[in-house]
Amino acid sequence: MDAKQKEIRIKELEEAMNAPDFWADKNRAQAAIKELQNLKVEIESYDQSVTAVPVRETAADISSVSNSFATFRSMKNIVGVLILASVALFGLSIFLFLDQKSSVPLISKNISDKTANVKPVVTQNVIANFVTCLRDSGSSFYENGNMESVAEKSLFGVASYDLPFATCTTDETDVTKSKFDFCMFKSDPTIKYPVWVFPDGTQFDSSVDAGNLFTLLSQKTKCSLPRPSIGLAARISLPPDAISIAVSEQYVYVVSYGPDREAGGSLQVFDVSDTSKPLLLHTTLLKHGPQAIAVSGKFAYIVDVADSLLEIFDISLPSKPVRIAEVSTLLRPRSIVVQGKYAYITSVGAANVKTYLGFPKQENGYLQVIDISNPIKPLPVGQTVVGEYPVDVAVDSHYAYVLSHNSGDLQILDVSIPTEPSLVSNTYIGPDSVSLALSGKYLYVTISAAQGQILALDISNPNRPPQGRLGVTPARPVWLFSSGGNVYSVDYPSKIFQIFDATQFDDQSYLYGTAGVSTYGNPVRVFISQPYAYIISEEDKNSWLEIFKI
Repeated sequence: MDAKQKEIRIKELEEAMNAPDFWADKNRAQAAIKELQNLKVEIESYDQSVTAVPVRETAADISSVSNSFATFRSMKNIVGVLILASVALFGLSIFLFLDQKSSVPLISKNISDKTANVKPVVTQNVIANFVTCLRDSGSSFYENGNMESVAEKSLFGVASYDLPFATCTTDETDVTKSKFDFCMFKSDPTIKYPVWVFPDGTQFDSSVDAGNLFTLLSQKTKCSLPRPSIGLAARISLPPDAISIAVSEQYVYVVSYGPDREAGGSLQVFDVSDTSKPLLLHTTLLKHGPQAIAVSGKFAYIVDVADSLLEIFDISLPSKPVRIAEVSTLLRPRSIVVQGKYAYITSVGAANVKTYLGFPKQENGYLQVIDISNPIKPLPVGQTVVGEYPVDVAVDSHYAYVLSHNSGDLQILDVSIPTEPSLVSNTYIGPDSVSLALSGKYLYVTISAAQGQILALDISNPNRPPQGRLGVTPARPVWLFSSGGNVYSVDYPSKIFQIFDATQFDDQSYLYGTAGVSTYGNPVRVFISQPYAYIISEEDKNSWLEIFKI
């Protein structure tokens, strides 16, 4: 189909959308909308020589469309003349909505493009200023009880209550006629709510994703937002069961279990000097159960959960890592952090596990300290008991913070004397704790039980039990990373990457709304090396490295 034929087809689809029975067949209407969007993308790409931005439809998009169909079906018995009049007005609204280039979801399978699903980075103060600007512009926002402002409330947070809005009802006495005659159902019974109306008389419904909403409102008013954005730079395949990641300079290091754990896992090194085209430099076979990696200087440190080992690699030549040493750890190491000349490793248990009636009885986990000042001869120098099944550890100059999954404990240990780590405090966080991250005087902890939570704990006084604030997330956060005053979270079952403003960690600190940024697979790890986020995701034994520009 050439460009002219595509333009003709676009006109046919737009005319079809104005037909009274267009919305009666949900599947047909949805297919027509997708076809129209794709054709507009192709026309715009041809006319402007602009590469299409790859995004994927999300469940939220489909849900939004489904809600729209439900709304129209519920109004199908209105008097015929009124329906025709309102459909014409609605058709104009849809045309105006689709005609705005940034509002059209662009679809492409080219996963190496540098930007995708672009959304502005904003803080709550900026949002409040934006809302004030909308009020001053003379724009109005209308909703009714059946179609509430979901996108607005998700994106604007508490500032959504300051939007210039009115609630429309079928009761004429509840309508503020002096503001605008738009709410009158009897004069226009099929208006799709919620809807924005602008001083020039144009309008669009706000059943769009939160990212596009900012863009659309900016286009129709003089209100603007900062332009930093997030987008997919690249996505590449990894060996099955990729489990841990580290980034140093222009190199990304990924360890994976691999398809056959008996055959061993692997360490892969990628050159990401061009983030749109990650280049695999080398693959090194590992032991049977690589679990976590840490990189410091010219060395990579990998703990193996199956063989209870710490392996050390010389990566001074990233294209050819060389294994230079290994040392036994306590039983089943789970995580590792390198600080100075010491490696801090959490292990599920000691080498001599107690047994009861012939079965292993696990009572506690351990924090082990290994001297790596001479990487060729690593030397275990200290250890101490921690909670049951420790899964993550963070270390600053004097203290180690250990999070235990089964017991739900957060323990702060004094490691100023690495050979004699000592307990400072023990705080019960809750079951299924999985990850933590340090940022200034706060320690951020994930709890994946129930709906999922992230705690912000004040650790400015290690001798005092941490004081916490709660941030509730819409999914189950499985890994955290802190960088540049922000906290980054990946949520496994919902395929979400979220960024929080660490300076005001609460329900209003989401920088991309509660919807976050969608990932291709289920994310399991995130590593931030500004200005990029490197995420390992997986699904059905397949794994990927996803790189986002932040």
